[in-house]
Amino acid sequence: MMTSAIFRSDIPLNEMRKFDLSPDGSQIAFVSTMVHDGARIWIRDRSTGSDRVIEGPENTYYPFWSYDGTWIGYSTDSALKLIRFLIL
Repeated sequence: MMTSAIFRSDIPLNEMRKFDLSPDGSQIAFVSTMVHDGARIWIRDRSTGSDRVIEGPENTYYPFWSYDGTWIGYSTDSALKLIRFLIL
């Protein structure tokens, strides 16, 4: 399972590439290259504005939420993958 580190990153909206809104509308999964090398999945909490990077996958594209919001899927250069989403 992947974990995430919570911090305020101030990634501007124009740097949020290929995003998806969570099923309950409270979070946005998006890809950004602004802070780390390579495209990484980030989660933005819409109520607080805090962002967290999902540790592990790099060079990711097109994140999407499962219907119940417990998984995030994404594609890489060669595969479609899923990660369990933990709220820490």
